[in-house]
Amino acid sequence: MTCSDLVVRLAFAPPAPGGGLAGSALARALVERQAAVVLGGRGGPLTWARTESGRPYLIEAPEMRFSISHSGPYVGVVFAVVPCGLDIELSTRRARPALARRFAPDEREYIAAADPAALANDRLLEVWTKKEAYLKWLGVGLGAGLASFSVLDPAALGVGFIGLAPGPRGDLTGHICVDQATARSAAVRQIWED
Repeated sequence: MTCSDLVVRLAFAPPAPGGGLAGSALARALVERQAAVVLGGRGGPLTWARTESGRPYLIEAPEMRFSISHSGPYVGVVFAVVPCGLDIELSTRRARPALARRFAPDEREYIAAADPAALANDRLLEVWTKKEAYLKWLGVGLGAGLASFSVLDPAALGVGFIGLAPGPRGDLTGHICVDQATARSAAVRQIWED
């Protein structure tokens, strides 16, 4: 990967027997598959660790930055050599309008102004995926206060957002958050895994 490359590996994770998190195991497999590429095919066990803020990384490939997201049956991981954040959501999901009360005032206005009103859900999911991707880019959790910043002016945050293609089933939406320079020059490669 070069500084201008972003690789997004996505996969469909059928529900695990007994209600377990099959997606978590799949996310680990996607990270380890990309690590093998970054490490030039060198095999062997990989050691997972976490930063003080809880962000996962691999000791054998500390230069490989990644961010993991789950939604419904999907798992996604973005990989870069710069800090990155990813959030994916099912585009068919009907988000609760009350969620927007936790957003910044301009974001609430943006959602409320959707015309036709049916687009309000799309806008709510757009704002939500950008907010979560931004917080992951920062390396902090959702407790950071969703109303304390607006994703409608990414330049003010010093970032750029890149939207994901909807995928083969057309039911996925999401955003990657990276620094502005990377957002302007990034070559994004979206890979759907079997």
